[in-house]
Amino acid sequence: MCGILCLYNQQRNVLDDCGKFNKMLHLLDHRGPDDMRTYFDQHVLLGHCRLSIIDLKGGMQPLEYTYQDITYRIIFNGEIYNMNELKKHLIDLGFHFYSQSDSEVLLVSFIAYKEKCLNMLDGIFSFVISYENKIFACRDHLGVKPLFYYLKDDDLVISSEIKAILMYIGKCVVDKTGIKELLGLGPSLSPGSTLYKDIYSLRPAHYLWFDGEHLMIERYWSLQKKAHLKSYEETVQDVRFLVNKSIQRQLLSDVPISCMLSGGLDSSIITAISSQYVNHISTYSIDYLDQDKYFQPYDYQLTKDSDYIDLMVNRYHSHHNNVVLSQKNLIIFLKQSLMARDAPGMADIDSSFLLFCKEIYHKFYI
Repeated sequence: MCGILCLYNQQRNVLDDCGKFNKMLHLLDHRGPDDMRTYFDQHVLLGHCRLSIIDLKGGMQPLEYTYQDITYRIIFNGEIYNMNELKKHLIDLGFHFYSQSDSEVLLVSFIAYKEKCLNMLDGIFSFVISYENKIFACRDHLGVKPLFYYLKDDDLVISSEIKAILMYIGKCVVDKTGIKELLGLGPSLSPGSTLYKDIYSLRPAHYLWFDGEHLMIERYWSLQKKAHLKSYEETVQDVRFLVNKSIQRQLLSDVPISCMLSGGLDSSIITAISSQYVNHISTYSIDYLDQDKYFQPYDYQLTKDSDYIDLMVNRYHSHHNNVVLSQKNLIIFLKQSLMARDAPGMADIDSSFLLFCKEIYHKFYI
């Protein structure tokens, strides 16, 4: 997870906003505690807060690449799982690389193919590229990585989180439709909308172009409906292959890897497959204070999660850590989880997940 921030205006000198921009970027530093860097010129300000995963020394951003006398700059949040295949293809085309980072592979892919490169990417991502007084921004196929934007009076602000945009605007105006959807749909909102007036979420599988005057947003991918003609046995084999491939690709990292293990089907499958590629993988589970004392079985859950967690830990010999949360801390962190979302969410579910992640970070990285 990284934080990206862009301010662009082709009609005025945005260097006057450098001070405010730095404050906006500091609001995102929790997304990338390893490094914070900026690029400033007359019409565009770029900022990046980095969580280092691949090429810890060479992957610093904003990253730039000059090709045919045009300089391209990128700020990127995510991972490109097929970076090695793409890199080999681009080297065959004559491009040279100066790092081992997927950020550079992504930027060069864009240089070579522009928006058509998006159909070549396997990964989760949101990014902004600045070149020739243009801004190109994109979000991954399923919207795993967030990206928000604000465009008014020729100012385009793009950010990983809404709070940085709100600081730039200097006020928080709630949208009437957003409030209605929040009350009617829970934490869900219509695709592309937010709770706030004039602030939008770039929809999954969409990209944005802006040349200082005209904004264009296009969809680059959608699910296709096709008849399923394979047998049950063939389908099982295909699903097994795709799940294994997906998990294996996400294990590409220059830092240690761990799994969240709830004992449920999804996390157990991920742990089982990951352990085939990572020796003595670390696993983390969440529990609640006095759970043994107060747990009562019901139709949906007949046994405690720990029963299935223990089965997985014993089978795959993971280095296991159990994070125990108290009800008091869940309440204390409700406000912080709301601030992380920049909007009301799922109450104690959000605060428990936030606490869980904090505990993993401190045990795993500190």
